Amino acid sequence: FTSADLADVLLGADGPGYLEGQANVTDLVDGLGTVLDRLGELVYPLATRLRELGATRVALVPMGWLGTLPIHAARWQDAGGAPSLIDVVDVTYVPSAHALAMLHVMAAATERNPEVLCGVADPQPLAGSLPYARDELEAAAARFPEARAFYGEDATRANLLGALSTATHVHLACHGVNNPTNPLFSHFEFPDGPLDMRDIRYGELASLATVRLAVLSACESAIAATRLPDEMVGLPTALLLAGVPATMGTLWQAPDLPTALLMTKFYELLRGGPDDAEQMAPMRALSRAQRWLRDATLDELRRHVPPSGQLAAGLDAELHGLAPGDRPFQNQPVMWAPFAAFGV
Repeated sequence: FTSADLADVLLGADGPGYLEGQANVTDLVDGLGTVLDRLGELVYPLATRLRELGATRVALVPMGWLGTLPIHAARWQDAGGAPSLIDVVDVTYVPSAHALAMLHVMAAATERNPEVLCGVADPQPLAGSLPYARDELEAAAARFPEARAFYGEDATRANLLGALSTATHVHLACHGVNNPTNPLFSHFEFPDGPLDMRDIRYGELASLATVRLAVLSACESAIAATRLPDEMVGLPTALLLAGVPATMGTLWQAPDLPTALLMTKFYELLRGGPDDAEQMAPMRALSRAQRWLRDATLDELRRHVPPSGQLAAGLDAELHGLAPGDRPFQNQPVMWAPFAAFGV
């Protein structure tokens, strides 16, 4: 896998490349499988070695343009089918080995704090609604002993900032906008003004010492700018630098329905599930949730969501015509792979 191969993946040899697809998800629907196959050429030797070592997790430090790619979903052919890297190990991304060590220290410090979720869902009035965002945040909030959740017209920038002081977990189910030419202006949209990277790096969110995990359930929330040759600059990195040990975001425009399904499963695994199973670290919970969404049958998806609410109605409407045993997202990595974990 050479630099020329990387250029083909990013720019496209015979059609729209991955970078175009990040901004227009319709270009990714048909082409992402090819991208993941090409990445498999790069990742397969690493996956083989990790298996030999008996590793269960890996922290990747991608440099330059590699930092824009879904390496966690890279796939290859073997006797067992077409596994992805997340079938071998739990995957997270970090800026450097030094940062990884510091993030472990920060994570240990947050474990002493009482657990409080702070979140927003579908801020309004804005152009375009997120019909499943409320169900997504309600499912997350139900798994915490204390939650401060804001929906619709109450999901404002001011309310979010006012509730963050004691939060250990933050969930933003809103619209995100990536600014590739000036990443400091990449932002989350709120009716009372954007929340951008300047706020995280230098402003009202410059210190988030109580926060263990920030989930950026918004489109394009993890797209990295790569103007510097060996560094990734993006919203997740900014949060890591602000003291948050773990963040999650999306590498392209994540469709609403699979995002809500993934998030509800993620929080079930993160918090121990319905049977009080062992709680998982964020990177493990995300990897397992992605595998679940990829492999779940329609019947399994229906059993997962509460029978009332927008999510259940949307599941029936958007997947109408499928048989109970069909796997709606198995051959659609654009649906299950956009989220990436950062930190520990």
